[in-house]
Order: sequence, then structure tokens, then C-alpha cells
Amino acid sequence: MSHFTEGNTNVAEEIAFSWGRKERLGGKKLDRQYYGSFTYDGVEYFLYDSVYLWCEGQQEPHIGKLVEIYETHHLDKKVKVVWYFRPSEVQQWLRGTRALSNELFLGSGVGQGLFNINALETISGKCNVVCKSKDKRNPQASIEELKMSDFIFYRTFDVGNCILSERFPDKIAGVEVGHFFNQRKYMETGTPPKPKGNSKVAGISNSSSQPACSSSSASDSYHLKKRKLQDLEVDEGKIIEADSLSIKPKKRSKLDSSEWFKKQPWEERMKKAQETGSLVLLENLDPSLTSIEVE
Repeated sequence: MSHFTEGNTNVAEEIAFSWGRKERLGGKKLDRQYYGSFTYDGVEYFLYDSVYLWCEGQQEPHIGKLVEIYETHHLDKKVKVVWYFRPSEVQQWLRGTRALSNELFLGSGVGQGLFNINALETISGKCNVVCKSKDKRNPQASIEELKMSDFIFYRTFDVGNCILSERFPDKIAGVEVGHFFNQRKYMETGTPPKPKGNSKVAGISNSSSQPACSSSSASDSYHLKKRKLQDLEVDEGKIIEADSLSIKPKKRSKLDSSEWFKKQPWEERMKKAQETGSLVLLENLDPSLTSIEVE
């Protein structure tokens, strides 16, 4: 187990860290060790988890999907993150398109802003992002799972063309699109755990890619740091399908019951009795008549 330490004359806080499942070697010189999971500050993270990453000077954290986790031969811990976009971040390209208050757009296409390589310790916690796309490749979430989510998405934002789409490509940033759809492990276990949020690490400079069509106010580089998630207030999304579903019983159509108990003519009753081998009730007969006389 290793520890991250913030260098400060007054504060020196260690953050517990350990690698999880070891996977392949990669890189041009096979000098990268890839992993499928790790534990950081008491929280276990897995490949394809959605996470918060704080940006220096920003009021809200960035949100992304972990698509690579690895350690370099210099023992630097890195993560490749494909970004989700808040509607406010791409507002100038929405062209009047409405979005739910807890909706995100998944980055797609080719261009700046699709993904970043960040230091692992810039992660601030897990984020429960649920996909409500009707794509047949996406395991559909239940109403309860949608209500429990922090955010939802069902559209992509093409960073090269700056357009929204409900159609998902086969791959995003070289990763099979199935990894961006709902994973059954979260559909079964519920909301991922939140971190303790009391740890701090030194700010880390990292080259950041914003969308190629971003405004001049977007920064090309920034510092990320771990920050308390308790300071974050996320609006509860208005899940229309979840909150407005109501099932009303259908009104029964009126049936004509006037013929239900009407007696059939004597001849028809006798004919039917002979065909089915049943008896016919004879009413208003003189009780003095014998059975032979009745026959």
C-alpha cells in the first residue's frame, strides 16, 4: 500500500492507496502496467466507473468515465477519462434544445475535449450516472434506478461537429460503446459508494482538452484537486418517465345483459338436451302425472 502526501509546512495528510486487479502491459515499450481497479481514500474504483474530478477555480466538478487505469515505469498513476458535458458547458451549441436538470451529454466524435489523461489522485469520488437511451445495446434501468441516479444521459455531444445526437457510435475514444451503457453490476447493487471527502492532495497540472468548438472562456489547462463532495449540491433531475407514470384502469365497455337469462323455446331446449345428454327441467306439471304419462 502506498500513500499520497500533501507537502505543506503545516499540513501533511496521507491518503491510503492500493492497486486492485492487475491486467495487461501496454505502451510503446510495454512500460505501462494496466489495472482493472484500485482503492483510494477508502473507496474502491473499477474500470468504466463514472467519477468526479475537481478543477481549480470551477464551482462544479467535471464528470468523466474511467476507460484506462495504469502506472508508468516512473510509478506515476494515470487514468484516461472520457468526458461527460453539462448542458451549461455546451449551451451555445444547444440551439434551443431543452435538457433535464440532471442530464449530461456523453462526449463522442473526434477532437479536443473528448478525453484526458489525468493523474489518478485528481479523482474526487464516484458519480452514479445512468443511461436511459433506448438503444438495444443498453440494459434498461428501472424507474427506481433512475430516481437513485446522480445524473442521467441518453444523448452524445460530438466534440468535432458540436452537435447532439441520440444515436450512439460503435466506439468512443477507441472503447466499445457497451462500456458506456449501463453495467449490470450497478443495476443490481445500486448507487456506488461516496468517498469520505476529507482528504486533500496537491494540485496537479495537466494538459486539458476542451471541445474544438469551445468558447474563448474555456481554459486549455487547469489544476485538478481532490475536494469535499459534501460541498457539491446536485439538482435532482426531473425524470419525466419516472415521476409522471400513472396507470389508470380502463373503463369497461357496456354489455347487453338483457338476453343473458332469457329462456330458449321448448323445442330448442329439448334438442340441445338430446345432443349433450343432459336433463331438462320441467316446470308447472301436474304432480299427479306419472313418469310414463310425462314421457
